[in-house]
Amino acid sequence: MEVIFVEEKSNILTILKIAGTYISCCMGAGFATGQEVMQFFTSYGYLGILGLVGVVILFAWYGWVFMKAGNELKATSAKPVLEFLCGKKLGIVVEWITMSFVFACFSALVSGAGTTLNQYFGINSYLAKVIVTLAICLTALLGLNSIINIISAIAPIAIVLLIIIAIYTISTNPEGLLNVGKAMEGMDLIKAAPTWWISMLLYVSYCVLPFIPTLSIMGATTKNKKDAKFGSILGGICLGIGAMLINLSLLSTISESGTQEIPMLYLADKMSPIIGILFSVIIISRIYASNVPLLYSIAMRFSKGDKRKYKLLLVCVSIAGLLLSFVPFARLLNIIYPFFGWLGLIIMAFAVYRTIIKKEKPVIQS
Repeated sequence: MEVIFVEEKSNILTILKIAGTYISCCMGAGFATGQEVMQFFTSYGYLGILGLVGVVILFAWYGWVFMKAGNELKATSAKPVLEFLCGKKLGIVVEWITMSFVFACFSALVSGAGTTLNQYFGINSYLAKVIVTLAICLTALLGLNSIINIISAIAPIAIVLLIIIAIYTISTNPEGLLNVGKAMEGMDLIKAAPTWWISMLLYVSYCVLPFIPTLSIMGATTKNKKDAKFGSILGGICLGIGAMLINLSLLSTISESGTQEIPMLYLADKMSPIIGILFSVIIISRIYASNVPLLYSIAMRFSKGDKRKYKLLLVCVSIAGLLLSFVPFARLLNIIYPFFGWLGLIIMAFAVYRTIIKKEKPVIQS
């Protein structure tokens, strides 16, 4: 197995890389477009702000749970980590379901990338999906070191641009935040769950679920456990703050942004057409950066360290994912996310039980 960080001197750099990777994994296309935040938080009005305060804490804790367990179990896949959290028998079942979700997410994101490239740049959607799949496969072939470097570099650019758009929108529409209740009257906004607190839990669980293998392996290959801890905490805090700013910008313009398919792109266009074009490129890069670790984790799980098998699996999974991506994007999301969001809640409940209530420590089985 590769070791990501060789020099122990570069603690700050290591922490930033881990944080950047965590952000990049969880901050997919749905986050960048603002549609996730709209459905999971903005649609609940001011109560969504309470939900996002909880999200900051949960993202920081939940990412650390998997990195810590991966580090202590020297995990090469999610299997030992999930067996520790859910028990051996149930852990095996959960791992297979999780890997199915990882594959489904890979296909859904390829489908989303193809749709976006077709919508904004006029590229044939089938050709666009092939191009995106090829780029993701080639990146995954470079190995984990290269993946960490590439996606941790993309994350800060995306989050900075999102923050600029959000702050600009809030500063130019401050009165909008004072009139949210009135503005939302009569609006039929889609809600992710019956209540804001269930939505908060579902959001964190489904965002982290497909990246459990990546977080586990990243924790295992990080020499200094403190680097993994602070990296996951920093990444979780940045994710929560980013989501909070997006939420406030959407609330301040809810009568307009609430009717948009891609609300943050609408706000970027309002700020400047150039920013709008740049932001559409960012959305594509987010899909790419989220998908690389998904493909990597599937190939790593079943190749078991064999480089030849790893490369063969990358190609096979890429082709299979590409074929599934020809199913319409919206239909894929409707099938995938509700079921796996609730599965993620079950895993989260086990994580609370094992690490907080029982305070158990993972032990490597001989």
